[in-house]
Amino acid sequence: MRQDRYSLFRRGSTWYVQFYNPHTKKYLSARSTGETNRNAAHLVVSQWLRDGVPDPARGARRFRELLDLDLAISIIKSAPLNLDDAGRIVQALKDRDLIRDATVGAGPVSEPLITFLERF
Repeated sequence: MRQDRYSLFRRGSTWYVQFYNPHTKKYLSARSTGETNRNAAHLVVSQWLRDGVPDPARGARRFRELLDLDLAISIIKSAPLNLDDAGRIVQALKDRDLIRDATVGAGPVSEPLITFLERF
């Protein structure tokens, strides 16, 4: 059975879209089209697929990037990871300057600051 690229539905009077990720076989989180007319909502979604989906932090994100990000998060959530794997993921994010500091696992390094200060 063929799966559509997206699903339109209404919440109140506004039309929302959920894009389908064929890799995870799930729909992404709903996004408001800002439209109250179904045909206008279809036009908005078509523009998003062509030009990029609005992202408050980045302006617009290509549709393919949304699917890739959703797949990466899905894999991280379901993969049997150990502390070494988590450390490699954190290091990859550090290498791309996406995070500055992080601690992995439970140990003295990962002690919350307040707990350390109280103990100190």
